[in-house]
This record gives sequence, C-alpha cells and structure tokens, in this order.
Amino acid sequence: MAQARSKLGFARCGLPPRSRGGRSRDSDGDGNVQISPVTQSVSSDGSLGSVSITASAPTCAWTSASSADWLVVLRNSSGTGSGTLDYGVARNPQEVERTGTIVIGGQTFTVTQDRKRD
Repeated sequence: MAQARSKLGFARCGLPPRSRGGRSRDSDGDGNVQISPVTQSVSSDGSLGSVSITASAPTCAWTSASSADWLVVLRNSSGTGSGTLDYGVARNPQEVERTGTIVIGGQTFTVTQDRKRD
C-alpha cells in the first residue's frame, strides 16, 4: 500500500516523506495529504491557478511555502483537512524559462513558466 501511495504523491501531514532507496514511504502520523495537480506550465504573461489538497483525515494539518517571489500563495496558505490552495504567477520579464515550487504538506507542486516572448 505504501508504494501505491508514493506514486500518488502522499506525504505525512506537514512533513516531507522519509525515503528509502529513492522511494517515498509514509511515516506514522495522523494522516496524509495528496495534491493535484503536481505540475503546471504557464505562459510568460503569468496566471492564476489552484491546487486541490486531499487529506486522509480531517485533523491533518498542512502548511505551504513558495520557493520564488514570482510564485505566490494567494489564499489558503495553511489548513486542516482537505481544501484548495490558490496561487498566482507573475509575468516573466526574462528571456529564459523559470521554475518555482510550492511545498504543500510535504508535497511539491512545480510551476514552469515560459520565457519572455519578443
């Protein structure tokens, strides 16, 4: 069962998954979270979006943190149980593609943004 959960992107609430041999496995705890989607590609113009968070228990508390100042959590940066996190992606002024992440309850949501177009 842990292997199937690993493929779905589960993690212990609020903590990164422990790993063994490169595969995640669940830890003992009060629940797990799953996020969907786990990746998103956006245009250089920027956009708004959301990530669905499914918790295995209503008492499962989670938090989020962005790795980039151009990728911001707009609503629901933390919660308990299932919910939705809303995020915003600023316009990319650079001529190179960029990637940022939001870690939600130990799970990584990755945004790849196109480079600035002429």
